[in-house]
Amino acid sequence: GLAAGYEKMAECFEYGRGTVFDIIRAVELYHTALTKKDGLAGYRLAEIYRTGRGGISPDLPLAEATYQEAGELGWLPAYAALADMYMNEPGFTDYRKAFACAQYGAENGDPACMTVLAKMYNTGTGTEKNRVEALKWTAKASALRTGGKISEVIQPDNTADIREDLP
Repeated sequence: GLAAGYEKMAECFEYGRGTVFDIIRAVELYHTALTKKDGLAGYRLAEIYRTGRGGISPDLPLAEATYQEAGELGWLPAYAALADMYMNEPGFTDYRKAFACAQYGAENGDPACMTVLAKMYNTGTGTEKNRVEALKWTAKASALRTGGKISEVIQPDNTADIREDLP
């Protein structure tokens, strides 16, 4: 069957939409969809593994591997989740990995990754502090989310010195 069909059925079982809540069945269906190369299913499965939702025991190494697989299948928000995991999960803290994940997703067009990357540049987490890069990535994420242009997101009054760096 089609991967998207398995993913949609899994979502129904995960949230009890149109059927009874059954997290075990949801995990099985998400896994089937993931084996059929559905990145969204992998992302949702990783979220279950990370949080232990619905009585599933949290499994951070499995969540990490599943987010990675989802990202490799093209589901870029998985890289934002990985970055968050590397910044906030005890025992998984690795700011360089977090930066690499956020940078990869941002450079490939994911607004969630752009936001994470902007925060990392703003605070100097996993990289050198760089307010110009922070503003650039914040503007790009905002433009993508609103359908606007970066030049419309950034106001000219206090950013004249960096406007030439922005696309």
